[in-house]
Amino acid sequence: MAKSATCTRKRITIKKKRGGSVTFMARHGSGCGPRTKFKTSHLKPYQKAMKVAAPQCAGTTKTRQAFRACMKTHLKALAR
Repeated sequence: MAKSATCTRKRITIKKKRGGSVTFMARHGSGCGPRTKFKTSHLKPYQKAMKVAAPQCAGTTKTRQAFRACMKTHLKALAR
């Protein structure tokens, strides 16, 4: 299949496991250009605190929700 030079937009619908669906616009073709990267500069102040807190929370928790709760409490304590 040859690459198209134009940017083609198409609506894609994905069915979820428990019913419902997610719809979004997809772009295809070399004319679309690269994807934009997410901006993370607003997280810079927390970067050092997260490096300290993550190893402490990793060993104690089993679920993602528990890990996030642990990180939240550590970051609050380090922010004071």
